Amino acid sequence: MTTEPTREELDAMFKPLMIWTEAYNRRHPSNPVDFRDFMFMGTDGDVSMYKHPMTRRYIHIGTDGPLSWANGTYAPVADVSALVAKVCG
Repeated sequence: MTTEPTREELDAMFKPLMIWTEAYNRRHPSNPVDFRDFMFMGTDGDVSMYKHPMTRRYIHIGTDGPLSWANGTYAPVADVSALVAKVCG
């Protein structure tokens, strides 16, 4: 039997995404991102993984911001606006 996460656990799961979306939205007010549009999928070390339910694409948030996943490794995202367009549709 699975139990629902507590409010504190939910806050911890979504904190990296919330911090990043707040910063992104300040820089891109005409194209805001709502962290509530994502599902928490887990962590990989210091990287939190979130999935957009409509596009089924992931966003990976590390300690320094969004990361891309390619060839078995994470790398910083150079074009954040392109990432948002890809992930959010």
